[in-house]
Parts: sequence; structure tokens; C-alpha cells
Amino acid sequence: MKNSFSTLLILMFLLCMASAGAQRFGAGVVLGFNASQIDGDMLAGYNKLGLHIGLKSSVYMSDRIDLNVEFLYSERGSADPDGPKKIRLQYIELPILMTYMDWLSDDEEYYRLHFHGGFSLGRLFKTGIVDDSGVLTSYEDLLRKNDLSLLGGFTYKINQHWGVGARYTSALTRLSKGDGSDTLPDLQSYFLSFRIEYSIL
Repeated sequence: MKNSFSTLLILMFLLCMASAGAQRFGAGVVLGFNASQIDGDMLAGYNKLGLHIGLKSSVYMSDRIDLNVEFLYSERGSADPDGPKKIRLQYIELPILMTYMDWLSDDEEYYRLHFHGGFSLGRLFKTGIVDDSGVLTSYEDLLRKNDLSLLGGFTYKINQHWGVGARYTSALTRLSKGDGSDTLPDLQSYFLSFRIEYSIL
């Protein structure tokens, strides 16, 4: 993951070049929230809610297929609904997705259902961890700054510009640098995202 963001910048540059030469390309904004959890922290349930907000760009590869790149601010972590324990993780995420579209609208101007899948590179830039006693502690040196995730989801287009969607993201890389013991457990994050999109065609 050391050179992941350099690789991503190259991919984004290639996407921009493709957009410049494409007959159709678009952009948009997204706003929503994440419901997240972490395996290995002795908590269960998608109880940690956080912001999911950013920008997206699209290159229309064919009538039904788009290539998308997003730039997101994303809050993840976990929380104990019955106690003070909480892990708050703030990321910059750069998903790269392929989208397949279906269900043509009545006026045949757009497709209502968009199914997408791909991967995302994330960079952890801020943490806040509250332990069982309610004390804010720092374990930043035990957490990995970069991660790679797989994701999949869908968007329902209300009209050409507005859509609502959901996606599931599962990290492929471990969050912690632990050794698997109780003191340094292996941690891995998962989260659901629910969002509203506004697209500029």
C-alpha cells in the first residue's frame, strides 16, 4: 500500500484524459452516511454512524456501462450502544467503479437502476478511540494508514439528476498492525453506505 495513492493519481489522470476524449462524461456530488463495524474489537452491529460525502466523475463507456471515480470524506469505526466504547476513524476514500445500467425510463432518457462494483483506496488521517472507562486513548501507531477495500451497490435514479443508493464495503487489508493477541487484536472494518446523489449530465 506504500505507493497506492501514487498509483491512484495516475489512474485518475488517465480517467481525465479519457473523459476529455469521450463523447459523454459527467460529474456529481454525493451526500449520505455510513453505518460501520470492526471485526476484532469485541463489539457487534453496525452501530457507528458517520458522514459519507464527496464528488464523483463518470465516463460513459457505452450505452449501459460507466466508469466512475469518486473522492470521498468517510467516517468509519464502531460503537457500543450500551457503553462509552467508541472508535471513530476519518478517511479520505478514492473508489474506482464500473457501473451497469438497466430499466430504461418511460421517456427513454436515462436508466433507473445503476449497479456498481469495484475497489477503493482509503487513507486514514484522524482517529478518536474511547475505551471502556470513557477515557480517550491513542492507538494511532497500531493502525494502518492505508487500506484497500472491495465494494458493491446500486443507485435508483429518481430522474436524470437525482438518485438514491446504498453500497456495502469490505476492507481487504487489516486495520491493525496487531499480532492477533488480546493486547494487539487483528481488526478489520466493514460498513454500509446510504446516500443521495446529484449528477450533472
